[in-house]
Amino acid sequence: MIIMDKLTLNLFVAVVFVCILGLLWYYGKKKVVQNIILGLVIRAELNWGSGAGKIKFIEVMSSIYEKLPLIIQVFVPQAIITKWIEDAVKYIKTELVQGKDGATVTIEEKLSTE
Repeated sequence: MIIMDKLTLNLFVAVVFVCILGLLWYYGKKKVVQNIILGLVIRAELNWGSGAGKIKFIEVMSSIYEKLPLIIQVFVPQAIITKWIEDAVKYIKTELVQGKDGATVTIEEKLSTE
């Protein structure tokens, strides 16, 4: 049986508390973060146009890590952020570039009409 002194117990409780707060924040703010990523992806699309996928991905990923609080960076692995970026790109391709009559429109045209 391991006997913890007061300092070790306090550190353990503090770490658990921070982890729980981080998880609660993550699950509560997940949609907000996804919407921010969508905005960053749209901005990268407008800045770089087509054919610069790797550059746009790097721009979006670096912007995310600049804006994301450190505690969330610990709890949200890069694979999840990559998936969110890919989901945003799929959303743009399927939702934002289709006009009301089914005709293809540019992102600029679609965003200016909304």
